[in-house]
Amino acid sequence: IPFLLVAVGILQALYSLAALLLLSGGFIIFGVSRSQKPSLGISVNGGFQESNIFAAFIVVVTLMLLAHIIARSRWQKGLRLYAALALVILILLLTFTRAAWISFAVVALMTLFVLRPRTNIFNPRSLTVITAVVVFFILVALPIGNYTSSFTGGSVTGISERIGNLINFSEGSGAGRLEVQTRAIQKWQKSPILGNGTFAFPAEETGTAAHGSWLYSSLIQSLHDTGVVGFVFLLWIYIGGLVVGIRGYLQCKTIFWKATLAGGTLGWLALIIASQASSFMWLSFPWIFLGVMVAWAKQAPELEQKDAASYKPSNLITV
Repeated sequence: IPFLLVAVGILQALYSLAALLLLSGGFIIFGVSRSQKPSLGISVNGGFQESNIFAAFIVVVTLMLLAHIIARSRWQKGLRLYAALALVILILLLTFTRAAWISFAVVALMTLFVLRPRTNIFNPRSLTVITAVVVFFILVALPIGNYTSSFTGGSVTGISERIGNLINFSEGSGAGRLEVQTRAIQKWQKSPILGNGTFAFPAEETGTAAHGSWLYSSLIQSLHDTGVVGFVFLLWIYIGGLVVGIRGYLQCKTIFWKATLAGGTLGWLALIIASQASSFMWLSFPWIFLGVMVAWAKQAPELEQKDAASYKPSNLITV
């Protein structure tokens, strides 16, 4: 299943890239969509309904690949994992989804301290790989992203401008989202225990910042819709997934499963972070992935024992 998840991610990335290239020649095979901001042109969405959902999936796949590269798992033969990582990073950029970019950047830095030898404070290999990712992003992915934006009807500096406004809440959509979230908290205070009901936020109060009654932060939406009761349950699911993943990682004895559990747990953390800017409470993929990751954590020790000859012992730990 870990291989299947990554393989599907790579195929989705190839499909969306092919769709973008064919679009320039007038051929439509879907896999792309008009981005929400005109200056960005066309974004990729693969086989998903929209780019935001696709970006969440690609973030998980990217972190899985990153973990296996850093840990030198049995997947790493030749340059194929590096090529796959470069592909999904480029596709992640072409989704134009800032929430996914931020969550990946934050969580990728954590690999410095998660996947490390027992005797080290951090993993030098992680630093090397992350540095290579940054160089690839600046020298290759960003120029391609800006060119893609320009030839699909956006600005020649569309991607660069979007990156420059990652945490800008004083104007544009950032200011609109902040205003909507503030109103949602004010409405929650009128019914703090059980909330106001699912999708009860008045659509007419969202302006252009949101679609219908969809609030962008999953935590704020849970407060507004389901009150403290629902908020506590959501936190329990978020934190419970992390605890199960970390516990499974610590119980594993081999490089392959340590890398898989590290990538899976970090992927779940990235989804949690991303959901505070683009809520996934009512979407299926994140919850399916959580179930898969928990299954990995529960079954990995048993699978290691059944197929011990296929795995190499690991001295990687987490903190």
